[in-house]
Amino acid sequence: MLTAYFRSFTGERVHMIESAYFGCVQALLKNADGQDVASQKAGVWHRDGGVYVAIAFESRVLIRFEHPVTHDHQEFGPCAGLQLIDGAMWTSDDSPICLARFDDAQQAWHLQTRPAPAMPRCILSRARWV
Repeated sequence: MLTAYFRSFTGERVHMIESAYFGCVQALLKNADGQDVASQKAGVWHRDGGVYVAIAFESRVLIRFEHPVTHDHQEFGPCAGLQLIDGAMWTSDDSPICLARFDDAQQAWHLQTRPAPAMPRCILSRARWV
């Protein structure tokens, strides 16, 4: 199982959700059952009437960005210290690295570390190895 921790503007953990994996489909974060967990807008996450500055994962995470039309994909990981914060996806293996930024207008992730088309989907799963 992968655990997502929702952080408030003060940085404290407010909610915790577990799922076999999480999927980002455009601005929605979904669990493995396909249920909406949260939505992203203007760099913050919305869930059950609350607004959260970040979603953090303490386990090492595998990340797969996908484009369903072109079938392009890019994979990263396992990544430590993954956070979805301020409209971006950050990992902190050795030093903080911004892997991707979410574009509200295009409803897609733009990879920052590799040349690739905008990716409207990504899958986050717990790494089974270190």
